[in-house]
Amino acid sequence: MARRARQETGWRGEKPGLCLTCRFDAKGIANPVSEAPVRPHDRLETEQPTSIVMDEERLEAYLNLIRELLKCPNGEEGRILQENRELVDAEFLQVCATIGEQMAEEGRENEARFLQELVRVLGQGRNREGATPEDYFQFLLEVLATLDSSGDPNVVYPLLQQNLDRFDLTLAESLRAWVSQTLEYMELEQAQSIAAGLGNFGNLIKDCPLGSRAENIEHAIVAYQLALEIYTPQQFPQEWAGTQNNLGDAYRNRIRGERAENIENAIAAFQLALQVRTREAFPQDWARTQHYLAIAYCERIRGERAENIKNAIAACQLALQVRTREAFPQEWANTQICLGAAYSKRIREEPSENLEQAISLYQEVLQVYDRQVFPERWAMTQNNLAVAYSDRIRGGRAENIEKAIAAYQLVLEVYTQKQFPQEWAGTHHNLGSVYYARILGERVENLELAIGCYREALEVTTRAAFPQKHADTLFTLGLAYRDLGQLADAYSVFTQAIDTVEEIRQGIIVGGDGDKQKLAEEWQSLYRNTIEVCLEREDWTGALEYAERSKARNLVELLAATKLQPENIPEDLWHRYRDLYQQWWKLQQMEDSRSSAAPDSITETPTAKLRTLRQQLDRLIDEEITPHDPKFRYSQQITPITYRDIQGLVNPKTVLVEWYITYKGIHSFIVTHQGTHPQVLTTNPDAPERLDALQEDYLEHYLRRAEDWQTQLPHYLQELSDLLEVPTLLAAIPKSCEQLILVPYRALHLFPLHALPLGDCILSDHFPEGIRYAPSSQILQLSLQDNAPVANSRDNENHEVFFALQNPTADLEYTDLEVEAIQTVFTAPTILKQDKATKTEFDNRQPQLATTNIAHFACHGYFNFNNPRSSGLILAGSQLSDTEDPETAKEGSADLSPAIRSRRGTFDADKCLILPEIFNLRLPQCRLVVLSACETAITDISTTTDEYISILAAFFFAGSRHVLGTLWAVNDISTAVFMVRFYETLFAKPSPPVTLALKQTQDWMREVTVARLQDWARGCSLLSETGKARIVGRFAWGYTADYEPYTHPYHWAAFCVTGQ
Repeated sequence: MARRARQETGWRGEKPGLCLTCRFDAKGIANPVSEAPVRPHDRLETEQPTSIVMDEERLEAYLNLIRELLKCPNGEEGRILQENRELVDAEFLQVCATIGEQMAEEGRENEARFLQELVRVLGQGRNREGATPEDYFQFLLEVLATLDSSGDPNVVYPLLQQNLDRFDLTLAESLRAWVSQTLEYMELEQAQSIAAGLGNFGNLIKDCPLGSRAENIEHAIVAYQLALEIYTPQQFPQEWAGTQNNLGDAYRNRIRGERAENIENAIAAFQLALQVRTREAFPQDWARTQHYLAIAYCERIRGERAENIKNAIAACQLALQVRTREAFPQEWANTQICLGAAYSKRIREEPSENLEQAISLYQEVLQVYDRQVFPERWAMTQNNLAVAYSDRIRGGRAENIEKAIAAYQLVLEVYTQKQFPQEWAGTHHNLGSVYYARILGERVENLELAIGCYREALEVTTRAAFPQKHADTLFTLGLAYRDLGQLADAYSVFTQAIDTVEEIRQGIIVGGDGDKQKLAEEWQSLYRNTIEVCLEREDWTGALEYAERSKARNLVELLAATKLQPENIPEDLWHRYRDLYQQWWKLQQMEDSRSSAAPDSITETPTAKLRTLRQQLDRLIDEEITPHDPKFRYSQQITPITYRDIQGLVNPKTVLVEWYITYKGIHSFIVTHQGTHPQVLTTNPDAPERLDALQEDYLEHYLRRAEDWQTQLPHYLQELSDLLEVPTLLAAIPKSCEQLILVPYRALHLFPLHALPLGDCILSDHFPEGIRYAPSSQILQLSLQDNAPVANSRDNENHEVFFALQNPTADLEYTDLEVEAIQTVFTAPTILKQDKATKTEFDNRQPQLATTNIAHFACHGYFNFNNPRSSGLILAGSQLSDTEDPETAKEGSADLSPAIRSRRGTFDADKCLILPEIFNLRLPQCRLVVLSACETAITDISTTTDEYISILAAFFFAGSRHVLGTLWAVNDISTAVFMVRFYETLFAKPSPPVTLALKQTQDWMREVTVARLQDWARGCSLLSETGKARIVGRFAWGYTADYEPYTHPYHWAAFCVTGQ
């Protein structure tokens, strides 16, 4: 599994990625032409927005003021604006809006929001001084009257030019208010006329070269949405479909909001348009919308990439049934280019043939787009041809690269920096990439040429204007520096790229963890190469810090967003924010676990409930939190953990070992209390490949041949010990160390590292206080910052609040014995037993969980390797019969089935406790959660980003100081014995820490004989007489007295503890 993932995503560590210079419109796929719902002659070609033109000194003064505002401490903004009041004018607001757009375009959402809010507040003041709502109404009436008279943009644009100061949020609000007030008194024919005007206004404002392009698109979206309140598919099918088409185009080109979400909305709108635009009734319109849908699928971020490309190809092929070369040569060429781009991206199914197909398509297009008549289209097509040649599999590699270089050089004859700065920069990036890969010529000279090209590209693709492209170019520049041996330069640009990527990530809000996950996977090779360069430079501290920055970012951000309370936020307000945030996050996790199929309507992606929660959260931040803390939105950004912070997690008798994997080996970072830097050990270079093979074989046996897996478990552990070179690791750890904290990485999360064999003993034997785990050092650090006082188990353990689920499915015979024994430790335990352990009853007990000190779940658990977020615990009443099945889809939920299908049967997920719901629990007083169930510590290892997704992680996030979970499907009898012994040990006097109690229980299980086990059962004060008799009787026949029934690691090694 991991091996396949590495092959698919790891190529960027071998060569720079080719940035397809232009989005599809710049590659020869024309931006969709806006369609007026009534008059075809109102369709306008898309134009580029004009740039800001003003006195350079004035502009620089504006920019300096913006920089000062972004960097100033909270509360200083008013003073700074007052001191610079001569600069606060209409042009300043325009510059703020434009810079905000640039920051928002590819992800710098926090700074963008600040500037947008600044424009809104200052703009309101200007509006109060001048324009009134009536002025806005009059302006709208004037525009619509002009549209009615001519629809000519040359007539309308001068009117828009004169009213640029009204292109703000008030315009959209006035538009909505005007429509709602007007429609109430209108006849249908009049309403239709208004809808036509709104559609035309949307077309004009969307493509208007004046003012703020981002705001123009927002106004267009509002206009289309309002037109759709009048146009229904029943009364005005053609107009409704045309408006849906235009709305999809607006969403696809939208600057504000999150790119992934905008594309989903575009796809939904195009698909709705196609419900009316059939090939039979409207062939040209049908083909046009199919073409636009193909572009959207090519650009889609969510869903499976292969499926998106397949859909794009299918849509192109449909469009070409109407868009023939003879009838519509330019439209044919545009769709051919889109089809070629899709084939170029189709790398899973016959990649060689797909690239040949793309090359053939581009060459055909060049027969229509010649340089003299269509120079821009010709250059765009040459660019795509160069990309295809650089990736080409057939033919000589050296010759293909030379063809790519020649094509890019032709492109630059048309794309000059002055006329086409973005395309010029993108072409230089791509040319640098092929020089980097060039076979002919001297290697050093080719690398220097590549560096020169990348530096040229960075003149345009700045961090402020194009952060995604900026990061991509920095990454490839770093690879070139690395290969030249200029490691300091490589480190510098790699770290700049990481800062940019993390800034982009901070801007993803609505898209949630799914979109962040895709971004993180895309950039894993950047982190890996940065860490490799740090290691080559012997910068051990830097290597560990960047390894940490690459791990479990979704969980780190969730912890920070809900647990780091700013000092100036009132307690009740903070609790409201945290509750709302976690409700939103829980629902987002549900969305992420759904099918990635395209939405049926805009309102379904995400669900209306998800949108409502996000709006409520934003409103709470804007209206109630921001007055207390104006920079709250971006104060929640995560400060990367430093080596000193990591070192602060250990004491003189504790050592932390954190792993990271690169292509050069498996690296162990050893952090001690005294060290000035971590000690780094690196395995043989073949260790990562061996680990991949071990993981694949391990899971193959575990999932399909359980008996063989159990037999081979000691062999797997020995092999892992060998490839991790554990004896060498152990020798590097100070002899004074009594406890170990382990931070695994990717596949290492699957295995009981505490049980790795070392000759006649195991790793934990060398650490008297035991071994505990952490998802990452930063998650451990964040969890420590939220510690509320809990009951002292050493002094008043019998008064601790205990809550348990006991055998909800009534098929775990020894689970009842287990819980009945454990509850005797506590004075007033709360037990949900068998059929009482339902989801409804559990939900009703959540207020009680908030005061629980120890929670024990003795039930069935499952980890879903295909969809980890649907993992959970099985509760009473959830199992379905063979013939029974819940509805396969609920309203607004696409095709999410609430059924959980596991090796133990089929269960209704709505009646189980699944992972997103566990994350949403509140356990502020809980010092220990014990998951006496199967697979509760298994972690999702299918991604390259080491996101810590597990049942155990969910309970840890919910607030428990320690969580004890299992790494595989455990045995009912041995688990019951283990748990009773564990609680007996934990509540002995003096009471040991959780980690030590676990170690002592495991040691006992490894060595206990039948005779000792029976003696223990007879004397155990926790067991009832019936319980004692059952355990003694279980071993009464067929065993010798000195037989060790639980010495096999299957019975004891699965249990591990994560925590403080």
